[in-house]
Amino acid sequence: MDRVRLTASLILFCVMGGCQSPAPPTTYTPSAPALPPVSSYRPYSLPAGDAEVVKRYVTESLKDPGSATFGSVSASITDRGVVTVCGMVNSKNSYGGYAGQTPFIGILATNTSGQRVFGVVGMGGTDDQSTSVLSLCQRNGIAT
Repeated sequence: MDRVRLTASLILFCVMGGCQSPAPPTTYTPSAPALPPVSSYRPYSLPAGDAEVVKRYVTESLKDPGSATFGSVSASITDRGVVTVCGMVNSKNSYGGYAGQTPFIGILATNTSGQRVFGVVGMGGTDDQSTSVLSLCQRNGIAT
């Protein structure tokens, strides 16, 4: 009988030992990643050919490419030679109506074949997206 009590006591001890409250979760607050330092941005005047490249790539990213009308387009260049381009474009949306001036941002580069290409990095749409794009433009020394 003592052996049964001892076994029951050990089982009860093990079960009760697992019933303690878990430690409260630690709070994790991620910090924004640091942006790589860039010594300076300066205005960059887009040659006509580069402006056409930018417009072609932006137009290709729209729902109705044939309806695109461009507003201001501005650029900056870093000390490392990175050309950032920001601008405004208006085009028709899925419903056939014009969406209004929408900001865009991207990088102008030369590919391995020696051709100028433009990568659209961001395009406005919602208020939050437009705010983000405009903020990135300002961060790159471009006021749109």
